[in-house]
Amino acid sequence: MLLKEEMVTDYVNEKGLISDEKGIAVWGQIMPKLTDHMIGGLFSSLQVQYNVLYVTNSKLIIIPINNVTGKIVEENHVILTKEEITSVNWRKKLFGYELYLESIHGILTFKVNKFMIGAKWHKENLDQFIKLLG
Repeated sequence: MLLKEEMVTDYVNEKGLISDEKGIAVWGQIMPKLTDHMIGGLFSSLQVQYNVLYVTNSKLIIIPINNVTGKIVEENHVILTKEEITSVNWRKKLFGYELYLESIHGILTFKVNKFMIGAKWHKENLDQFIKLLG
């Protein structure tokens, strides 16, 4: 995945998703469930969904990334305001974290690695992202 941080910033600005706020972006993956892996075997890895998580003081923007091209999937982003987010829990893992995000719309779970190959910005932003999201 060779998405540059500037491409994410340009996207949120061009779409008017943020006003004057400064945001912080990291990669997050939605992984297949264990039961999917047991039933689907190797093919369950095709269900991994890459996203960029972009947080500001007032909202979290989830931007889906095409698994083949590595480019932003236009117009499919999700915006959760801080008021809509009811719980944020981080579980430390060997190579990163699991982020459990509860909102009034449901529960999302993301795998957030400590680093992403080809995305130096991810590692540089991770600590600030964790502090800002909570």
